[in-house]
Amino acid sequence: MQIPSGSIYFWMYEQGLRHADLHEIEISCLASGKVIRAKDYENYWNGYHRSDLYCSPGKDDIWLLKKHKDIVSESKQFEDLAYWDYPVHPYAGMPEVQNRWVPCSAMNKPIIKWSQGCLTLPDCVAYPGQKYLAENLKGTQMIVIDCDGNHEEPWDYETIEFLKQFKKITHTIEKPGYDDSPSFHLTFKTDRIIPTMHFPYAHIDIVGNRRNSLRYWKNKVWNEKDPVYMTPEIWDELRDYVKHRKETANA
Repeated sequence: MQIPSGSIYFWMYEQGLRHADLHEIEISCLASGKVIRAKDYENYWNGYHRSDLYCSPGKDDIWLLKKHKDIVSESKQFEDLAYWDYPVHPYAGMPEVQNRWVPCSAMNKPIIKWSQGCLTLPDCVAYPGQKYLAENLKGTQMIVIDCDGNHEEPWDYETIEFLKQFKKITHTIEKPGYDDSPSFHLTFKTDRIIPTMHFPYAHIDIVGNRRNSLRYWKNKVWNEKDPVYMTPEIWDELRDYVKHRKETANA
């Protein structure tokens, strides 16, 4: 492996793009007297993730289908699937995707072609015309449970009460100024591939990591808790609640 004589920063990005073996890169750099800095490692993973998430050829290509033949069909019903039925995430144990941020205008509309590639958080905040932030969960090791309890009148207090129990344990963003916010996002880590799913009868959306899926921060603020891992127990509780609401709606 030929190592550049100067900076390896952009070279590391190129190696990530072609999924070069990181261990071989480290051995070659050590033999050449090159020190791999933290930002060089980060650029390797930026290239690695970009090649998987945005550089795959073909119309409507989904980044996982060629690698994972066992991916759950989106036609499957949510209530029929246990958490472990979803495929293992190929990035499990790897650094999180950093280029996942989308700058939005004062009208909260994306101002880049985010389906073709996103930005790091610092680049997103510095983008001309940026007012709000959005986050593309495609390929990340995160999913979001979106409570939309004030989507219509009267507010859905049943869903608000059900989901607010998780605000005590995991990363949550919500509008400031509410003692009991009717609209909030619960973020969970995951080692699974989860599609985006909508349950309008329960006023709940699951923003998944399988395809391009934005979650908008708008003027929401963070509760200063880190995301916890989704568990089969939490998933079952969510699934049972959604089934209950579906049955109630169809009664």
